[in-house]
Amino acid sequence: MGICAIVYSDMFIKTNKANYKGTISISKLLVENYWKDGVSKTKTILNLSKLPTKQQLAVEESFKDKGTKVTLEDISVESAIDYGQIAVVLELLKRLRIEETIQKIYPENANLIILMILGKIITRGSKLGIVNWIKRNKFIAKRLDVDIEKINEKHLYSALTDLDNLQEKIEHKWSVYNRDKTDTIYLYDITSLYFEGMYNELSEFGYDRDKKKGHKKIITAGLITDREGFPLKVEVFRGNVLDHKTVKQQIKDLREKFGANDIIFVGDRGMRIRYNLEEMTAAEKEGVKYISGLTIDEIKSLVNNDIIQLSLFSKELVEVEENGKRYILCVNPDLAQEKQDRRTVNKMKFEAEIAAIQRSYNKEKERCKNNRDRLSAGSKNKKLKVSLTDKEIDAWKYRVRKFQEKYKMQKVYEVTITREKLTIIFDPAYYEKLKSYDGKYVFETTVSKKVLKKEEVRDTYKRLQLVEHAFKISKTDKLDARPIFHRKAQQTRGHVFVCMFSYAVILEMEKRLLPWLKETKKTKDKLSYKDAMSELNNIKLCILSFGKSVHQEVKITKLTDRQKQIFKLLEIKESILT
Repeated sequence: MGICAIVYSDMFIKTNKANYKGTISISKLLVENYWKDGVSKTKTILNLSKLPTKQQLAVEESFKDKGTKVTLEDISVESAIDYGQIAVVLELLKRLRIEETIQKIYPENANLIILMILGKIITRGSKLGIVNWIKRNKFIAKRLDVDIEKINEKHLYSALTDLDNLQEKIEHKWSVYNRDKTDTIYLYDITSLYFEGMYNELSEFGYDRDKKKGHKKIITAGLITDREGFPLKVEVFRGNVLDHKTVKQQIKDLREKFGANDIIFVGDRGMRIRYNLEEMTAAEKEGVKYISGLTIDEIKSLVNNDIIQLSLFSKELVEVEENGKRYILCVNPDLAQEKQDRRTVNKMKFEAEIAAIQRSYNKEKERCKNNRDRLSAGSKNKKLKVSLTDKEIDAWKYRVRKFQEKYKMQKVYEVTITREKLTIIFDPAYYEKLKSYDGKYVFETTVSKKVLKKEEVRDTYKRLQLVEHAFKISKTDKLDARPIFHRKAQQTRGHVFVCMFSYAVILEMEKRLLPWLKETKKTKDKLSYKDAMSELNNIKLCILSFGKSVHQEVKITKLTDRQKQIFKLLEIKESILT
């Protein structure tokens, strides 16, 4: 006898009842009886209790016809999709109120924005890639109310344009939901994103922080977060805009658009916050304090003006006050040694490059001398080269300048090249002086001691690493925000805005999973965020077919212990899967 289950004999629905402390729980199982080695055995085919009530009734109804046969071959999986991560992301979009924010400001196409945020996290693909992905996943499309028969990438481009037009309103609503009204600290940093192609309306050649080969055009994006690194506001600038040129408008936006009265603005050395505030009116900068790092040249200026002394730097923080400003001095001996070692290596590399240029120079000079001797001896070859050309000298100077910049030896070595000689002058005093500033940092702030102690000023400045982390996540394989393929300015800004919301979701997952990921490393499992997402993707949503007439959607929700732990850490109920 083949493996065949007849509804009235071998395959049936079994109902179990359990009474635990007065609470009665009922479970329904699709069960098969079969014989093996002359022994009758029972096997559970499907736990119907995991299905929605309507689906349970539909399956039960299919067994009421006693003449119907359902073989194991009739119970098949029509399709299956990776569902765990999708379900988690959709739940977090609700918890973080991203879905609510967009729905209230842009109800017409909020589902398309949510689709792009979800698609960016799950597929990390282009808009066309996201459209193709959702067309392959009818169940997800239905949940998002996306018509897969009509949708194409042009609909997403149009939604990006609308998103850009509504960004100010959306960010205001977003800040109302997420900005801590009692907090005054805002972290700000800027990064660059490169393009494929040359025709974007915002792209320019500028300082490419990614140092992408091929000299790509870029845009710059400025991100404001709270003290925990949670994104609040993002703005896109042309690729050639300098960092410090963006600061004034960001401070004004916090005041006018976010309603922040007291502001502690935290930015790195390149932001030149103090100089920006000096250019603002008294009303514009009222209530605005700042924390910033100082460049080496600014530290040298403080030393030259006798405001601080190099002798004050030590492992312990030292504070100096001058004209309403506080300077927090600190030193990192390990970093100082690391910089000195790197400078030594750079010095050796630079000298090797200069030696190669010297040899090339000497070779050409010797060739010119020999040619002059030949002419003096009576050679009639009038085309013999007898002196170095301007083109050759300029080429050597260019190479020297490039190597000086590459190895940071502009003021350590003075190189002079003429037709007569090539001279190299090393300045040992300046070289030794450079060491005196290695590993030394100065944080400048106008925040009073009552608000932040010197240790808190240093730690708050270090929180800029949280903004840098946002840029790292956006650019690497967790989001792949670049390269950008859009051409229109509005679509480009919309794309970056979508990436900001996508990062907010990833950040939420990272923060909750981090303790577990650290713990797994101690047990030598060495799991990563990517591993956790793979665990979630192993939770499949399957479309099951029962016979020829009944079709049901079934979520495979039997979780492993590890998957259950991930849900627990994320504080998400397993019921979202059903």
